[in-house]
Amino acid sequence: MNQLSVTDFVTVRGQVAIPDHTVARLLNVTIEKLQNLSRKVGVTNDEGGIYDFGGKLYYTSSGVIFKVRDANGKNSADLSRFKLKMLFMDAEDRLLPKEQLEAKQRLRLIKGVAIVLVAVGLIFLWSGAPSKKESTSTTSVEQEKNSGARFALKSKYAIEKITGHYVTDSWPTQYGERVNKDGTVDTHGFIELDLDGVKRQFWLKFDGQTEEVLRVKIDADLIYSSIGW
Repeated sequence: MNQLSVTDFVTVRGQVAIPDHTVARLLNVTIEKLQNLSRKVGVTNDEGGIYDFGGKLYYTSSGVIFKVRDANGKNSADLSRFKLKMLFMDAEDRLLPKEQLEAKQRLRLIKGVAIVLVAVGLIFLWSGAPSKKESTSTTSVEQEKNSGARFALKSKYAIEKITGHYVTDSWPTQYGERVNKDGTVDTHGFIELDLDGVKRQFWLKFDGQTEEVLRVKIDADLIYSSIGW
């Protein structure tokens, strides 16, 4: 991703941001082109937007950078939404004041405990539900809410281990499992990372016997795979 790192970030009004010359390099456009695209997007001077200080622009979220990139149409740079978002999170950890980070961590803990309790309760309820009649003519068996959701928490812990970021399961009812004919288990649902408010889809594959995670995909990004795509 054009060699962007956390050292390219600065702080602007209590937020981490990337200055325009770095964003221009990231998107492979000139400063003038970047400014035109930013005006076209029209997101300025609010949280998660673009700050303008004397003609110098600062981009305070990965989302607004992608809006600018998409405004460039077919000439858009090839970026990873997940990797750019993770860089913003890493920059927050490095640049924001200790008190702000501690408050953020306390909020994560409180919400995380609540989410886990909800998820465990749902798993308990699902495990007691009657199972659907399985069809031997299909190549796989869909196991949605009434499956017992064996791999719901395993999916959460696998994503945390592989990405290094805290996972909040903010949409526990939008979760499903599928047992494949080869014995592997596919899981799918929606998560939030580090309480950033972004709803992401995930797809995981497990070995049905050893319960080893085989593949992790978040949104369009393949994060980990021991079996190829």
